[in-house]
Order: sequence, then C-alpha cells, then structure tokens
Amino acid sequence: ELARAPGERYLAREPSTPTASRPRLGRAVLAGVATTLVVAMVLGVAVGVFDLREGLLVIAVVGGAAIGATVRRGAWDGLEHPREKRLPILAAVLALSAWLVGVFVDHVLGLVLLEGAATGLVERIAAAPFGAYLAGRFGPVDALELVLLAAFAWRGAR
Repeated sequence: ELARAPGERYLAREPSTPTASRPRLGRAVLAGVATTLVVAMVLGVAVGVFDLREGLLVIAVVGGAAIGATVRRGAWDGLEHPREKRLPILAAVLALSAWLVGVFVDHVLGLVLLEGAATGLVERIAAAPFGAYLAGRFGPVDALELVLLAAFAWRGAR
C-alpha cells in the first residue's frame, strides 16, 4: 500500500510559514538605535536649521513608527512570532531617547550657527548648559511630540 496516492504529488502544497520562538534582542537593539539616531538628527536639524515646530509632529509620527518597525524587524526578521512584551517597551524608550538627542542636536546647532558671536564654540557651550536650554524649551508641542513618538514606536514594535 502506498503512503500517498499517486496523484497527490501533483497537488500544490501549502507553503509552511517559518516561525521564530524568541526575538533576537541584540539585533533589535542595534536596528532600533540606528533608526533612533537618524530620527534624532532629523528632529534636531528640523528645529535647529529650519525652525520647524508644528512640523515636528509629523516627524514624530513617522519617526516613532520607523523606530518601532526596525525594532520589530531586527527582532524577528519578518518571521511569524509570538507576542513579545519587551519589544514595544524598547521601541518606546528609544523613541523618547530620539527626542532627547534631537533636542541636544538642536541646542548645539543653535550655538554653532549663532551669528555675530564674540566667543568661541566651547565658551558658548559652557555658558549655555543643556539642562537650562531643555527646561526653557519644553512646551505643549514637545509634550505631544513625546507622546506621538512613544505611541507610534510602541505600536510599530508589536
């Protein structure tokens, strides 16, 4: 007796979907950090050079989604997978970091591009500490930007 009928070998087989049981956290972190740095630079240049404010909300949505997607892609490489609670948290933390680094880039660009400065860059950085700049800059648009970055990164990493 045959294991399969002779005609079955000509039937189309359902392709099996490869799956992953555990995320590759190292790759997820590396991919997420790389995207975080790009998003931070875009945020910093958008404010520091182009003086965009409300446009940052669009950058926050796109940047947060990109961070989440790259964390997910780094962890699973497109394979079917179970739900992992750590990845959305990682993506949200990276997104918040992107905002902070972006504000720092904005701060430094503001000092570098300061027209008519009588002092050197090092003296300007020493005279204008980042903490004071951050406290004076934070407003409602920044709060919404943080929420959007974290929320879209969280959602993108799920």
